[in-house]
Amino acid sequence: MRYGKQDELISEADIEELFADPVTPASFDRLVAPRPLPKRTWNWPIIAVLAAIVVIAVVVVVAVARPFSSVRATHYAQASQQTSAMSESYMETSTAFTDAYSFLYSNEIDPSAVDATELVSTVSTFDEQVDDFSDLRAMNDQEVASSYANFQRQAKQYVKLMNALADSAGTLAQSSAVCVATPSVTEWDSDYYEQYETYIADCRSNVETLTQSEASVLQEYASTTVQTLDQMTEIINQMRTIGDFSTATSAEYQELAELADQLADLDAGYGALNDFQVDLQQAVENANPMEMLQELSTLLGDKYQEQSE
Repeated sequence: MRYGKQDELISEADIEELFADPVTPASFDRLVAPRPLPKRTWNWPIIAVLAAIVVIAVVVVVAVARPFSSVRATHYAQASQQTSAMSESYMETSTAFTDAYSFLYSNEIDPSAVDATELVSTVSTFDEQVDDFSDLRAMNDQEVASSYANFQRQAKQYVKLMNALADSAGTLAQSSAVCVATPSVTEWDSDYYEQYETYIADCRSNVETLTQSEASVLQEYASTTVQTLDQMTEIINQMRTIGDFSTATSAEYQELAELADQLADLDAGYGALNDFQVDLQQAVENANPMEMLQELSTLLGDKYQEQSE
């Protein structure tokens, strides 16, 4: 027996009757089954109008953009004029470099009078002209842009070299003047060792600064010279250990003479400077951008002729 809400007795029969016909739940498959959607009709007149608007917009964009992107004969002529200006600036830079480094070929130039101001000015002008070319309309031509990129890379190397040489011109002039002044002493002079030691110290203090130059050709010259000075110092130390020529025995004298010959063969002066001149000339030639500038100029001339026909 069970009790209801008001403590009324509910019989077992009543309970069985209550659950005899339970509510049948809705089918899940029926609930989630897709329902057909109503067909949507296309409004073809509106679609046609939209398509026409898109086509017109594309035509307008092309018509407006084309005059600004195309390269004409006048644009090639303008670029050609710029190459002529760059060529002229290069020649001025080359002349300024020769003037600034004329001390390498003359003993009459005072190192303190060496001035690379003109070289700095001319190479700056050349560098600006190289950059200005990139803004010209002719650069919209891919062949021109590619040729210019090759020239620009070479031109920037040249500019870097010239700037480094300009910065180091005074230092090189001073160091070369000191280092070529090798001691004019003989083995019998009492200050033989002292003069060499003074020369080595003076040359080293001047040339070591060039090891920090941005120009690799100057770095190599300075490093080679310092190595030579180190070898000279080592020989002088060996000779000092043996003694002086004036008090040496026959065997010691022979040993000192051999070391003196080795010392004489080491050249941190004119020989090293002559080698540097050759290396410097080669470095400048390697950085020369004129061949690529000529190729760019020739291409512009051909393009101008094509557009003019």
